[in-house]
This record gives sequence, structure tokens and C-alpha cells, in this order.
Amino acid sequence: MSLMNRRMLPSVIFVALSLSFAVFTAGILRVYAAPSFTVEANPTSLGPLAAGSGQTANSTITVTGHDGFVGTVSLSFPPSGLTESSTISSCSLDASVTSCSGTLTVTAASIHGPYSVDVVGSSSGYPDSTATVTVHVADFSVGANPSVVVPQNPGDTGTSTITVTAQDEFTGDVGLVLTTSSSHITASILPTSLTFTSSGPTSQTAMLSVSFDQLGTYTVLVKGQSTGYLDHSVLVTVISPATVLVVPRSQLLTSTGATVVYNVNVVSMPPFAGYDIMVVTNPNVLSPDSIDTSASALNPGTAFTNCVNNGFYANGTAIPLGSPGNINCGPGDGPGVAHSGFSSSGEFTGDGMLFSINYKPRTLDYTISASPSTVTFAAGQSGSNTINIALTSPP
Repeated sequence: MSLMNRRMLPSVIFVALSLSFAVFTAGILRVYAAPSFTVEANPTSLGPLAAGSGQTANSTITVTGHDGFVGTVSLSFPPSGLTESSTISSCSLDASVTSCSGTLTVTAASIHGPYSVDVVGSSSGYPDSTATVTVHVADFSVGANPSVVVPQNPGDTGTSTITVTAQDEFTGDVGLVLTTSSSHITASILPTSLTFTSSGPTSQTAMLSVSFDQLGTYTVLVKGQSTGYLDHSVLVTVISPATVLVVPRSQLLTSTGATVVYNVNVVSMPPFAGYDIMVVTNPNVLSPDSIDTSASALNPGTAFTNCVNNGFYANGTAIPLGSPGNINCGPGDGPGVAHSGFSSSGEFTGDGMLFSINYKPRTLDYTISASPSTVTFAAGQSGSNTINIALTSPP
């Protein structure tokens, strides 16, 4: 091989690479939880308890230390509206005692709930921890619409819707019992009992029906009753049209010279502050002697103004016009007329007596009747009523 050919052979080049390495050591980060405590309740919901029943319920209160907590936890109970007691007021915790527990007792209030009872745990240097217990105090209510049935005449029937409402998880039967204010009023209700369930409606109704046989103002007490609960009631007032009555409608005969008394009453009157009323009799049989206003429903007030027999009082003694007891006489007055007027600074409403008339019978045998038997009118209107006396034997 020639020299030229040897020079054309490829040459081999060696490259030396030098590497350097940096070695780091990894550190371990440890996170430690701060000591703490918790306050827990079991169960967190109590009831339902019957309102006003004195029933009680219990919940277990547990205080637990965490992550090495050492210290004393004091428990407090902010006002909740309930009566409460607890068998635990504080808890001392350390490495060997990590929890303690006690019993919270609550008593049903007289008013339905729900109520929130907070149990607050406190320890110096640590955030408070609170457990909340919800207490359901159940009850029911009774209402009426309308609460005043007005006006209606004797023999007519009026109605009112009675609504019973369950409150805060109340369940059970509510019986409806009626109490009337007089034997002259009749009342009934359907249905007589309502049943409430957890899945049913919270309000149910019954229909109250009322009627009376004599003019007047009456009441019906509708009482709801359920075992374990206090009774709840609503008062329904039943009134007749505004009326002036002369009572009694009849009375026994009396001897000549004795006194017979008749009262002038109002029934179901709207608010009024005065009146002007005349009562007429046959003076040959029953002569008015005087008017007595001492028991009037409108007392006290301004002076009464009365006129009897056109100014003649007992025993035929004349009282001059304008003098006390004879300052309300007018063209319609005369023998047999008892006329009374009154003005008051305050108002009266409902039923009451306005004045009494004292009569002197002139005969033993007579009958008495009113025409009409009642006078009905609204405020601002007037009406008349005549007392008719009929002789049954000569005077």
C-alpha cells in the first residue's frame, strides 16, 4: 500500500466529558395541631313537649379535649326562655382525662316554641365552643271568625267559624266544648273533635251555630281540650238588634197605694252617650209617681232631666216647670207620662238599665201590655213604645 493511501484512512477522535453533580439533602416538615376542646350535645333536638305541662326532656352534654389539651372548661347557659338545669358546670381535662359528660334537663314553657338552648364552653386562652339544642314546645290555639255574631233576631240562626291551629309539632285530638251564658241561647258545633297528625294540615275548622229565644246579648265560650295540654278558649258574642225594653213584661197584682216598679233597659246598643225616652200608661189605672236613675248604666254623667205626669209627682204635688225633676216636660207630656232624658260625657254600649219608673196602682184588677213589645232602632234614630193598661174591674 502506498503512503498516499494510508493518509486517506479516517481518524478516530476521543473527547473526554467532565460532569459535576450537586447533592441536596431533603428536610421533613412536621405540622402540629394546637390543643383545643369541643362541646357537643346528643340529641340536638328535643320534644315535642306539651306547653304548660311541666314535662321535661334530657340531652347529654360532652366536653372533649383534643391534641393534648390541658385545662378547665366552664359551661354556661345563656337565657333561652326555658327552665334549664345541668349536672355538669365545668370539666377538668389532662392527658389522662380527655372528656367528661353530664345531663342537660329542660322543662316545657307555657308558650309554644321552638326554643334554642345554647351550651357554651369557655377556657382561658382558647376559643369558645358551643353546642345548640333545639327544644320543641307544642301547643294549639282556638280562634273564631267572626267573634261577634250580629245582629240577629230571636229564632234566627247565626254561625261562626272556629279554627284550631297546631303549633310547633302538636299532634293529637282537640275536643270542642261549649258553655253558654244563658238558658235563652242554644249553641252547637260540628265536628266536636279535631285530630292533628304530623303529616296532616296544621289548621282545621268547625262550625258554631247559635240562636236565642229572647232579645239580649249572649256569649258562647268555645273551649279546646287535649290530653296533657292546657285548655284554650275563644269567646263568641251573640247580640240582637239594638232595642229598648220595659221589664218585667208582667208581674203580680199589688194593693192600692203600694209601689209597682218597671225598668227601662237597653239591649245590644251601639255606643251612645244619652237618651230621651217617654213611657205612657193609663193614669187612671197605673200612674207614674217618680223616676229613679240611681242604678243607670249611664251614671255618672251630667244631670238627668225628668218629667212625670207633666210635672206632678207623688200624692198630686205639683212641681213647677224648670225646677229639679221637672225640666224635661214638653208638648207630649201629660198625665200618665214618664219622660226621662240624659246626656253623658262618656259612652255606654251593650246591655244595661237606664232608669226605673215607680208607679202607684189605682186599682187592683188590671192587665198591662206593651205596644209594640220592643222598640228597635239605630243610633241617631227614635222610636216609641206605649204601655197599655186595661181595667178588669171598676177602680
